[in-house]
Amino acid sequence: FQPDAKLNVDQAARRNLMQLGRRAFRRPVDSEDVDAMVDLVSSAVSRGESFEQAMQYGLQLMLVSPRFLFRVESSPRPDDAEHAEDVGQFELASRLSYFLWCSMPDEELFRLAQEGTLSRRDVLVGQVQRMLDDSKSSALIDQFAGQWLNLRNLKSIRPNKQAFPEFDEELAGDMRRETQLLFET
Repeated sequence: FQPDAKLNVDQAARRNLMQLGRRAFRRPVDSEDVDAMVDLVSSAVSRGESFEQAMQYGLQLMLVSPRFLFRVESSPRPDDAEHAEDVGQFELASRLSYFLWCSMPDEELFRLAQEGTLSRRDVLVGQVQRMLDDSKSSALIDQFAGQWLNLRNLKSIRPNKQAFPEFDEELAGDMRRETQLLFET
């Protein structure tokens, strides 16, 4: 959105930042989430900078926000270890997508979270299956299995040549791929 006869600078900045904020913060955003960013954009425009330049400041502020940098999950009683509570719909969408895809939730996960149906068992099972069927799930194998089983370290392992004369780079690659295929299955 650009400022024009229908939208002033604040309104255009707010629309842009709220749309971006939903993806960046992995949840719906409200005015409170973007007020400081809109103020920064407005201030830059009033100093003579173009709207595009000013929007860069707003975007920079969004990108250094803890809500962008961290997957924030709030609890009404964070210090009470005895109190367990279900995660919210958007937190569940983020957990799923970052675990299975190492990426942010897609539009379908956002939509189901918004509807409040993602945590329903049948919907959740269907989404996990959909996500595992997607090529992005290879990230689970590469990242999770790579860390958990130390597959990343295979490149640096050099077994004793006398005890394992057949070991070479090709065998190391095959060992890694075989483990990945087992984990994938």
